[in-house]
Amino acid sequence: MPVIPPRDHATYFPYIGGVVVLAGIVHIASVLMMPRLADKDAFARIEALAPLNELTLLPRPAPGNEPLALADPALATAVCRYNLAQAPFRISVGINSDSLLSISFHDRYGHVFYALTDRAAVRGQIEAVVVNAAQKEALEADDSEDGPGPDLRLLTVQQQGFVLLRAFAEQPGDYEQAQQLLKKVRCGPDGN
Repeated sequence: MPVIPPRDHATYFPYIGGVVVLAGIVHIASVLMMPRLADKDAFARIEALAPLNELTLLPRPAPGNEPLALADPALATAVCRYNLAQAPFRISVGINSDSLLSISFHDRYGHVFYALTDRAAVRGQIEAVVVNAAQKEALEADDSEDGPGPDLRLLTVQQQGFVLLRAFAEQPGDYEQAQQLLKKVRCGPDGN
């Protein structure tokens, strides 16, 4: 019977290297695809809590009762969900306090495509319109020769998404005041 000589360990390195590279590619691909494949992503949670085109105040987060992941109990939170299938989406925020207010615009997959704070207010007001490409062209066609209107126009490629608003309560007793600031926000389809 012929004797098979032992192999040198160096001949296994290319195979081991190939397995490690392939495992790395699979791992990175699965991590990147997770937000699109997850059942309970941010949009699904918000869809269950908030009706379309209405401001919804979220309950104050407590251990075991967090409407959104990693919610801060010092921030009063509200959400407006939108769908651009029928009309652009407008949000109007009146700023009349020194409390910090942040506004973030998210697409269907929870990615932030624009964010701002109360410091962006012009004469105590923030006006923003979320549009798709066709709606943006229609708005631009209606603009006067003097230039675009005073509102901030945000272009998104996703038809659905949400706006997350957070008001900071500096002291625990200021939480109600922060909620009152959020209750003044108006959001819904743009009627011009």
